Amino acid sequence: MENMGKMDIGVIGMAVMGSNLALNMADHGFKVAGYNRTACITEEVVKKHPHDNMTAFYDIEKFIMSLKKPRKVMLMIKAGKAVDAIIEQLIPMLEEGDIILDGGNSFFEDTRRRFDWLQKQKLNYFGVEFLVVKKVLVLARLLCQGEVRLLIKKYNQY
Repeated sequence: MENMGKMDIGVIGMAVMGSNLALNMADHGFKVAGYNRTACITEEVVKKHPHDNMTAFYDIEKFIMSLKKPRKVMLMIKAGKAVDAIIEQLIPMLEEGDIILDGGNSFFEDTRRRFDWLQKQKLNYFGVEFLVVKKVLVLARLLCQGEVRLLIKKYNQY
């Protein structure tokens, strides 16, 4: 596979927010892998917005294999059970130190639960909140005290 281990970040969820985030990252020079459970949505994005720095994937295993290690996977899917379902699907394909970023504005208690769950798997999980201000997507903040504790712990190791 020609893109194996070459993509900087992967975005799962190619609807409006996910595709715009992926294209924004691609515009800024990042090599972005895009994946959506429904292939026709991914096809529509790459057809309407072809980009040299964005590659569409239609198989989740190939999508994960395309990412540089440690892998960074941005979830841009609806908050709730869908997030847990995709995480369960990802866990067997990820390795210690890989990172899952949940951009679906999940309920903070779900974020804390997932953080604890994935820490036991030796995976990093961050709840990420987005705000739209004057039609500009702004990365607002990381959620969850557990994530802050993890960042402090990692910082103190250096």
